[in-house]
Amino acid sequence: MSEPEDPAARQGKETGGAQPVDGWGNAALVLSAAIPVFGFVIEEELTTNALLGALIFATVGIGLRIEAAIKSRG
Repeated sequence: MSEPEDPAARQGKETGGAQPVDGWGNAALVLSAAIPVFGFVIEEELTTNALLGALIFATVGIGLRIEAAIKSRG
């Protein structure tokens, strides 16, 4: 049987370089929300390019967040 993980002990645990990856993932997710908003303000309509860019940045952001979660668990 494995022992349950103590959250207090985990806070001091080395993250293995996951924090920068997590930060880039957060930035990509924020950018994916900002692109259509700025595109709507500038063009006064939602263009296909703005929506495609938002989809790409959201996919990259989620992928980076998953990678950071895997690194921090390993």
